[in-house]
Amino acid sequence: DLVLTAARRRVPSVVTLHDHFTTCLVTFRVPPSNPLPCEVPLAADPCLGCAAHLPPETSWVSASEARLILAERTRGLARELELARCVLVPSQAHGEALARAWAPHGLDVEFLVSRPACELELVERARPKPPVEGAPLVVAAWGQVSALKGIDLLIQAVAKLPPGRVRVELAGREQEPGWLDALLSEHPGVELMWHGAFEREGLREHRLSEAHLMVSATRACESHGLVLDEARVLGMPAVLPAAGAFVERAAEGGCKLYKPQDVDSLAAALDELSRSPSELARLEQEVWSARVVRPHERAAELLDHYEMARIEGIGEGVTKGEWYDERMSSFAEEEWDQRCASTPSTEV
Repeated sequence: DLVLTAARRRVPSVVTLHDHFTTCLVTFRVPPSNPLPCEVPLAADPCLGCAAHLPPETSWVSASEARLILAERTRGLARELELARCVLVPSQAHGEALARAWAPHGLDVEFLVSRPACELELVERARPKPPVEGAPLVVAAWGQVSALKGIDLLIQAVAKLPPGRVRVELAGREQEPGWLDALLSEHPGVELMWHGAFEREGLREHRLSEAHLMVSATRACESHGLVLDEARVLGMPAVLPAAGAFVERAAEGGCKLYKPQDVDSLAAALDELSRSPSELARLEQEVWSARVVRPHERAAELLDHYEMARIEGIGEGVTKGEWYDERMSSFAEEEWDQRCASTPSTEV
């Protein structure tokens, strides 16, 4: 109720929707039990069942209570978007996906595209020589090491190629300790170096920067893909799934698309680039003309949106709220805390 609270005090709001939080209880529209992108509108069935796969278990909340809480959540978020003077999204694809998800609830989301900025400095430099005479194609992947980001799909794709054809440089925190080791034990022929956590500011000096390509195998329909901006700053072409914002961003150049979550399609894309130095060079050349938003550009754009919201102000019809709204909200929180505290830890 942040937008509502501000509106009641005659303060206008600008909202940025950078993921699917408003229309998905697991945020990314990738169900934990079935890692395929979900297009189902937010509803008690199946969304509460999907969210139940994630910790912690809330055994003190009955099924009927959960439905009421979800309905209130949906109502509150819809009200927030209706009251916002401006709704920003990081890509056209993401805005359209959110509009489709909200339509069944009777909300017509009007949005403006405002691309995030990349803080890394763009410095043109020599790229590694293409793989020749049996040398491997070196691909880099960085970010969260998890199934959501499709690291398992990347490893499976590399495993389909002849040994030594592709080498993987991987960096990022592992979401589940031991997950990567278990995965590599199933594919002992894959040559992969995991560098662990990294600092974004140090990417230029990181071993990742020496790779021929950045590869994303994410299962999520990315709303923007900051990792693509980082690759472009490094002068690195990208191999991406043809889904979400990646489709429109790939049109800017320096990218090769493959069928999302299709291991054979990803393997074929990597195989082609490992055999074609000219195609790799063409993609590298395109990278330098691809768009990367700089921080000062984004700041100026946001200030324009803020000023427009300030000028438009708050429309009529925003009530000050009844005295019992806050009291009922506080009561609900206190009730939750008491029932949680009285629930044995083994049930949580």
